[in-house]
Amino acid sequence: MPSALLIENDRDGLFVRYGGGEWISLDCTSFYLVALLLHSERPLTGDEIHKTLVFSFLEREVTEAAIRKMVERLRNRLLFWESIIETTRIGNRVARRRRPDVTYRIFCRASDVFPWEQ
Repeated sequence: MPSALLIENDRDGLFVRYGGGEWISLDCTSFYLVALLLHSERPLTGDEIHKTLVFSFLEREVTEAAIRKMVERLRNRLLFWESIIETTRIGNRVARRRRPDVTYRIFCRASDVFPWEQ
């Protein structure tokens, strides 16, 4: 079964890797967005990502258009994006989640908090 591995390292930054590929450095918001999508059992719309990640967890006010742009940048930067994240529609809205055949691990400090733990 393919796996997506995320690791957080305080000293060197935040990284993601898929399978045996290379480590890719991510900024904080992108890292938590990938982690949220991998963790979600159901597809998340831009509005749900906004409420769960950006507004509540990161406490920033950004538009859904900014979230779409963030997803687009991640899709372009992470060549394995389509292998780990599936895109569906809920009504007229685009939603994303982890592909069912992908597993993941997040390595972090015990004190780290993630959006779904709030």
